[in-house]
Amino acid sequence: MEIKIYPKRLIIVSAILILSLEIFSQAPPVTSIGTVSFAADTYSVPVVVTGFNNVGNISLSLNYNPAELYYTGVTLNSGLLPANAVVTAVSDQSGLFKLSYVSGSSITLDPPDNTLITLAFTARPGVQGIRTPLTWSRLQGACDMTPPSPGAFVPKITVANMATYFIDGFIDIMGGGKTLNLTLFHEGLYVGPDQMRKAQGNAGDQFPGTTADVITVELHDAAAGQYSTILHTASDINLSTTGLASASIPSNFTGSYYVTIKHRNSIETVSATPLSFAGSVINYDFTTSAAMAFGGVLKNVGANWAIYAGDVNQDDLVDLSDMISVDNLSATAATGYLPEDINGDALIDITDMIIIDNNSSLAIGAVTP
Repeated sequence: MEIKIYPKRLIIVSAILILSLEIFSQAPPVTSIGTVSFAADTYSVPVVVTGFNNVGNISLSLNYNPAELYYTGVTLNSGLLPANAVVTAVSDQSGLFKLSYVSGSSITLDPPDNTLITLAFTARPGVQGIRTPLTWSRLQGACDMTPPSPGAFVPKITVANMATYFIDGFIDIMGGGKTLNLTLFHEGLYVGPDQMRKAQGNAGDQFPGTTADVITVELHDAAAGQYSTILHTASDINLSTTGLASASIPSNFTGSYYVTIKHRNSIETVSATPLSFAGSVINYDFTTSAAMAFGGVLKNVGANWAIYAGDVNQDDLVDLSDMISVDNLSATAATGYLPEDINGDALIDITDMIIIDNNSSLAIGAVTP
């Protein structure tokens, strides 16, 4: 009997097998609870992932305490097709949130690409000043991620290793609460005196009522050399056309803190000095002079002072990189509520580039303690 050997075929088959093993040899992603933010009485809870590669199927089961929290909804990462997602109804507030997602191909998350979903909760009446846990189910299969069929991660997620790949979190429910009232204007939206236009989107006003745009407010550690420590974040705070914004601050913040303002296309701006939060109402006005901002980083716009606009990529500097981003979208006549739309008219054009060019020539950048 003659035995024929086909070495090339053996090599090809071996290579395919090795490649197949390599494709699915990575460990499963790590899923955890991100930094919880509070705005308009709602706790936004991001579920974040690291190592999210070649994922096709997702199972999530998260436990919360229905005596302390009221579940109000979930927002999927825009890369997740709603048609592929099954969310178990929790209108009965059973204390268990469940999500199942099945894709025939590898899922690509959209920016922020480490946020898989964002859950929304409100605190039950009378519940305040406590830490309430958010815990992943430890039942087999309740929490899992796998590649598209027939792939498998190594190791597979099991009851024994689930705590490694699904990390629990919590919500610190505010007790009592304080109110931080701010007055500030955005250079690009300013039509003054004491007035801003409403930011526009493709469908008209981006926000209802008198809201011009939204900002993020942070409390930073005022100790020497500790400014980089963020102690509290209030996101999506409404900024009115008259420059007014109010943020709810937990009552346990009783010291003095730097107040930092962040906005989608503005320079990070910090209060000139730490503000005392000893009382229940704290007021601060950025509009009266440059001296109200740390380092004097405010722009005179006539009757008022405004935070500098043009930091499209949020690298704390208005420069050529921001101009390039705006120029690229201007060339395509892009429209909508975009960071590149500096003046908020929903059109990316030369008027936006002029603002960036002016601030870039002045080397405008963030100045922090």
